[in-house]
Amino acid sequence: MTAAMFAAALMFGFTTATFTSCSKDDDKDEPEKVEPVNQEPEKTEQVTVKFDTDGGSEVKALTVNKDGMMTLPAAPSKDGFTFKGWAESKDGEVITSYKATKDATLYAVWEKKEAEQPVSTEPVDLTEEGFSTWSDWVNG
Repeated sequence: MTAAMFAAALMFGFTTATFTSCSKDDDKDEPEKVEPVNQEPEKTEQVTVKFDTDGGSEVKALTVNKDGMMTLPAAPSKDGFTFKGWAESKDGEVITSYKATKDATLYAVWEKKEAEQPVSTEPVDLTEEGFSTWSDWVNG
C-alpha cells in the first residue's frame, strides 16, 4: 500500500490495512507481507444521568461513559431554599462524586432558608422607669 493509498484509507474511514516491509538483508525482490491490523476503536458504552430538582431550576440530563466518574452539575436554584447537593435517592445523603454505572436519576437536596425577621423602623422609647439617661442604661 502506498502512502497515498494509506492516506486515502484513513480519510474515508477504512481501519484495516495491509503493510509491507523491506529488509536490507533480504535477497528477494518482493517485500515481506505483514498481516492486516484492525485498528477499529473500541466503543464505550454510555449511560444517561437525569437530575430531579424537586421544583428547582432545570438541570439537563447528561450522557456519560459507563463506569466513569462524572462531574456533578452546577447548583440549581429554588426560592426559599439553599441547595445542599445531589443524592442518589429522594431522601438520601449528599454525595460529592458519582460513578455512572447505569442510567440513573440524582435528586436535589434542599434546606429551607430561615424567614428573615422584619426590622422595625419605629423609634424606641429609652425612658422606661429607672432608665432615663444613658448612664442609667449602661450602669443599670
